[in-house]
Amino acid sequence: METVEMNSVSLKRPRSEDDVASADEIKRQKILEKSKAGNDSGQSIENIPERPEDTKSEIIPNEESEEQEEEELEDSDEDGDPESFADMMKHGLTESDVGITKFVSSHKGFSGILKERYSDFVVHEIGKDGRVSHLDDFSVPVDDEVNFEDPSEETFTVLSDEDKQRLEELQLFKNKETSVAIEVIEDTKEKRTIIHQAVKSLFPGLETKTEDRDGKKYIIAYHAAGKKALANPRKHSWPKSRGSYCHFVLYKENKDTMDAINVLSKFLRVKPNIFSYMGTKDKRAITVQEIAVLRNITGTDDQIEQAMHSLREIGFINYYGMQRFGTTAVPTYQIGRAILQNNWNEVMDLILKPRPGAEKGYLVKCREEWAKTKDPAAALKKLPVKRCVEGQLLRGLLKYGMKNIISAFGIIPRNNRLMYIHSYQSYVWNNMVSKRIEEYGLRAVPGDLILKGATAVHIEEGDVDNYTIHDVVMPLPGFDVIYPKHKIGEAYKEMLVADNLDINNMRHKIRDYSLSGAYRKIIIRPQNVNWEVVAYDDPKIPLFTTDLDKLEGKPLPVLPTEKENMASTTIEKKEVTRDLDHCDIPYYVSEFVERELGNDYDSLGKLDSLIEKLSENKKHLEEQVLTVSSEVPKRIQNALKNAEDSKKSLSQLLEEETVLSESISSHLLKAQPWMEELDVVIGQVEEIERHLAYLKWISRIEELSDSIQQYLMTNNVPEAASTLAFMAELDIKLQESSCSHLLAFIRSTVKFWHKILKDKLTSDFEEVLTQLRWPFVGPPQSQAFGLAAPANAPEVYNNLETLFCQLLKLQTSDELLTKPKQLPEKYPLPPSPPVVLPIQIMLNPLQKRFKYHFTGNKQTNVLNKLEFSRALVMLILEKLAADIPCLLYDDTLFCHLVDEKMDSMLSSEAAWISQYKDITDVDEMKVPDCAETFMTLLLVITDRYKNLPTASRKLQFLGLQKELIDDFRIRLTQVMKEETRASLGFRYCAILNAVNYIATVLADWADNVFFLQLQQAELEVCAESDTVSQLQLGQLASMESSVFDDMINLLERLKHDMLTRQVDHVFREVKDAAKLYKKERWLSLPSQAEQAVMSLSSTACPMLQTLRDRLLQLEQQLCHSLFKIFWQMLAEKVDLYIYQEIIMANHFNEGGAAQLQFDMSRNLFPLFSHYCKRPENYFKHIKEACIILNLNIGSALLLKDVLQSASENESLKPSQPSATAALNELGVYKLAQRDVEILLNLRASWPNTGK
Repeated sequence: METVEMNSVSLKRPRSEDDVASADEIKRQKILEKSKAGNDSGQSIENIPERPEDTKSEIIPNEESEEQEEEELEDSDEDGDPESFADMMKHGLTESDVGITKFVSSHKGFSGILKERYSDFVVHEIGKDGRVSHLDDFSVPVDDEVNFEDPSEETFTVLSDEDKQRLEELQLFKNKETSVAIEVIEDTKEKRTIIHQAVKSLFPGLETKTEDRDGKKYIIAYHAAGKKALANPRKHSWPKSRGSYCHFVLYKENKDTMDAINVLSKFLRVKPNIFSYMGTKDKRAITVQEIAVLRNITGTDDQIEQAMHSLREIGFINYYGMQRFGTTAVPTYQIGRAILQNNWNEVMDLILKPRPGAEKGYLVKCREEWAKTKDPAAALKKLPVKRCVEGQLLRGLLKYGMKNIISAFGIIPRNNRLMYIHSYQSYVWNNMVSKRIEEYGLRAVPGDLILKGATAVHIEEGDVDNYTIHDVVMPLPGFDVIYPKHKIGEAYKEMLVADNLDINNMRHKIRDYSLSGAYRKIIIRPQNVNWEVVAYDDPKIPLFTTDLDKLEGKPLPVLPTEKENMASTTIEKKEVTRDLDHCDIPYYVSEFVERELGNDYDSLGKLDSLIEKLSENKKHLEEQVLTVSSEVPKRIQNALKNAEDSKKSLSQLLEEETVLSESISSHLLKAQPWMEELDVVIGQVEEIERHLAYLKWISRIEELSDSIQQYLMTNNVPEAASTLAFMAELDIKLQESSCSHLLAFIRSTVKFWHKILKDKLTSDFEEVLTQLRWPFVGPPQSQAFGLAAPANAPEVYNNLETLFCQLLKLQTSDELLTKPKQLPEKYPLPPSPPVVLPIQIMLNPLQKRFKYHFTGNKQTNVLNKLEFSRALVMLILEKLAADIPCLLYDDTLFCHLVDEKMDSMLSSEAAWISQYKDITDVDEMKVPDCAETFMTLLLVITDRYKNLPTASRKLQFLGLQKELIDDFRIRLTQVMKEETRASLGFRYCAILNAVNYIATVLADWADNVFFLQLQQAELEVCAESDTVSQLQLGQLASMESSVFDDMINLLERLKHDMLTRQVDHVFREVKDAAKLYKKERWLSLPSQAEQAVMSLSSTACPMLQTLRDRLLQLEQQLCHSLFKIFWQMLAEKVDLYIYQEIIMANHFNEGGAAQLQFDMSRNLFPLFSHYCKRPENYFKHIKEACIILNLNIGSALLLKDVLQSASENESLKPSQPSATAALNELGVYKLAQRDVEILLNLRASWPNTGK
């Protein structure tokens, strides 16, 4: 944890620092020159010189453009006058805008200028051991003495020329070998040692080992760090004697930490993430906080003393400062709120729209271009520096398109994106703290939160005296925090509801934007605070010396005695401990005299006037005490009388409240029956209103239909077309309705009139096109001379325009009724808007010509005329062949590629096609290429980290794999939702196959020894950290769960949802096709004896055909395991539907029962015989119902008697057969006794038995 001590802060009237720029530049240049040779100071940084066996490549090729951008960015920062923070905020927010409205004390305030010069703000880090970091040394550390021996002459001769050639090719990756074996002729330890030394010294980057092969000794040379060992040979030069880290102190002026790190990484040619540090320090400061200066103070000495005493004794409200919310007119918390609301269009607009206030010129031009064109490419051209947030977002929009803002926004670095939502948390926290202080003041109250360890608990009524305001914390909103139990808890909820957010659901669908929350103290009391008021007459003179000034031997600044300008310098020091329980009069007197007169002995002459002033103050205070002493008894007496009167009034009000409450309760009890009756009436009224609305819709559709008919009868085609367009819009509005019959009625009406109008207008339009001799397919010259304009050209052109406009009115209904043409699924091109109807008609003759020339056996349809296109494809392949090796072995590019790989997996042309589709035995799971590629990526990651030495590092990589799996699942879900309307389509099935494949592979991996070891390691980590429950620990220890259980459960849930959607879709089709079969006249069908041959019912054909077609379709598109689940779920629903809706809803004569049994056993059941041996076992309701309905009369009468007897007698006689045994004897096991009795009653033509 990092601690910051505040020593001095300066505030001064805003002024340019141009006049001191030269001196500052010289100082910065000295730091830069010395930092190359030695340690720098201020902030502890760790520079990690990675070793060959555990590092990645540090060389980043093609960095010229990035460096150029950095230089341009630096140049742009130097243009113009530097701004103070107050300057930057004058066009932006005020403190009240972000909830900063309260103070800890009530003394009169005064004004000053903070951070006028960056040198007014000095920060020093404090380590855990309490040591303050200082820049105090420029010397270069000396390495420990190491003995380096020159290689012996035998080292250069022990290897043959052939061995050297092979080793050089291995070192430079010029052959396909992964190792080189050198036979040891003289097998001695000394000889082997010399060969080992020769290989390592002559060929850096190679490692050696000794192996026995066929009874001979060989020295095996190989790459220890793989092909990446050549990427940066400099990293091999770091001496092992120096340890793994280079610790140094960073001193920086007028730069934040990231800027300073970027400068160091640029000159050292390493990546910025090689540096380790704690937190980012202010840019407008010299950061080696020990001193802070407040300039141009307007307050009196007493006011300053009161303010500083308040700071030391009470502290300050721990508000988030203004820089947290940005320095422009668009606060960062507004962007964070839009992210949490999933309002990505607003996120894009807030970042890119023009804004008032001072900004770099290129940013202003970029925003203006965006507001004018909404074109990412055009706006990006206005940015010379594209690594800013605006540039990164524009690049993302250019790459992913305007409809995929989430992915475009994801290009912005994660820390920058999280800054926005953290800003919103800070905004809420500030407002809630202000409200809490306004409501309860600076004291702890019941319901407040305090921290016990890392856990927040509420203050109970009895414990409130044990805590002060300095113990109270307030939560930043999130899913892992609790809220105060008083009014402020409700205020949190109200504020988030006003922002369209749910305080109980702060998890975002994108994991990075889920807010877990945190706790922050309301009041902070700084330690070891001291201060001094000084006067100065030159604003350019620094008021204290920095570490660099001390190293350069600069003297302390000379300050004037007159208080022309005053500055308060606050210094945090450790003070001598005093006993606060005793009044130390001498100490206070000496402190007061020193403060008033200072250390100048010449000022002692002022002591008389000071004593006289103090005497007058004492006299005045004594008079006030006497006055107050005489008034206190009267005030106490009046207060007691008022309290007694208030008590009586309160008692009277309580009695009236009790009477009123009893009256209300009695009235509510009497009104309860009326309310129940009223609820029933209201329900009936609402149902009538729904029926009335339904009838109104039907009436409206019929009125529109009648209007179209009247318009056509009067040849008013334009009005008819307009009315049809309006009816089509109504159809679109009704799509979300559940009234299927109403939807079918309006769709059929639209279809009827659309066909009539389209045929009429198409005929007239084609006639006009014929008059104009369309299409114009000849050259322009022949058209000019060969085609004369028709005699009535103006009339023809007028008709063309009129018909074109009328056809456009039919566009809505045409798109509603016409299914767009789709390319084959192996060419998954993005959807394009439909061609307008008149253009379609004009394209018809051109399409006929194209089909004539480029299909069939025409000479124009020759594939060898596509050489130009094929040549372009070859160029692309050559480019990929050259670039892929670079991508594979460059860490920076490869890591960036992994992020983009997820999108490319799902957007490639072959993403949903199985690469083994033509190999039946291999393509059993029908795995799409995107799933295969993704699992290969996970496998490669596993292979890379499985040999790491520590389990903790392996668990980190396992967490990365889980995040990748969850991200891929979310992407699959998003693609699936786009395909929901075509749940039986090829792409939807491919997504389902992908989900099933990933879940299956993860289940197999869970039993792998490597992942079982990781599970054991995770168990040990969780047991030490107490982050999981005892139940979860027990499951991990007993191996009941696995490391992938959470991912597998989510994938299984997604798979079940998708399968259910498919089953429901097919079942709806089957129900629609079974409507006629449901209405079959089962009571009057001829018996089996009256028919020559039994045949399938004609009304059953549509239902069975639908079942057959869908089963065949999905058998081809789903893998075997998924299809098995599908047909079993479908069979269960069909079984219940036929049993409940057809069998139980009809009566059957002998012929009807026989026909039903024939339809089911000879037609329905065989449809499923391809997938199991006994399909009737999946239709038990139907099978057993057919048995009951087709019993002969005698058996049916006997069974009926048995069932009736069993119902009448609760305990059967031993000689009487049980109902269950009788049913089992007939083969009925599924149906209950009551269901069998109902089925027997559905049989017609029972003989008259006299009962």
